[in-house]
Amino acid sequence: MLHNDIVNKPNSVTTTMLSTLDIETLTTEQPEAVSPQQVYKQSLEKIWENVNQLPEGQNTVVLSQLWALGKTANQPTASDFPALAAYGFIQEQLVDDGCIWNPVTPYLKDFWRVGIRVSNAYGYALQNADTFQSNLQARIHAIFS
Repeated sequence: MLHNDIVNKPNSVTTTMLSTLDIETLTTEQPEAVSPQQVYKQSLEKIWENVNQLPEGQNTVVLSQLWALGKTANQPTASDFPALAAYGFIQEQLVDDGCIWNPVTPYLKDFWRVGIRVSNAYGYALQNADTFQSNLQARIHAIFS
């Protein structure tokens, strides 16, 4: 499994990796009092924060792969999305007949809808915080209303 040997060693994991792994914890260890809307919101906010912390250049690569992931129905793989695998947005999981790659949150494929802007002039870019929050609220309303 990718990164498992790294995660267990103190001081050997980047902040980005730890933050990304928190997404999985967030979606699997929620107290019952938290609404599905709040889980969705927190998951997408965590993705935005993690992308925002990436080094210049790497953020663009990750954003382009998040955009592509959101538009595909296929199971992600590390070979198709190497930056997502490298930064922990997708992780390898053991199954009965081998390993598969899965997003760390079921909402990863939705991120392109609210967190990424694309232009001919600038390519893939992270939405600014205010636009992201506005898009996120609209998406939550569309899904959960």
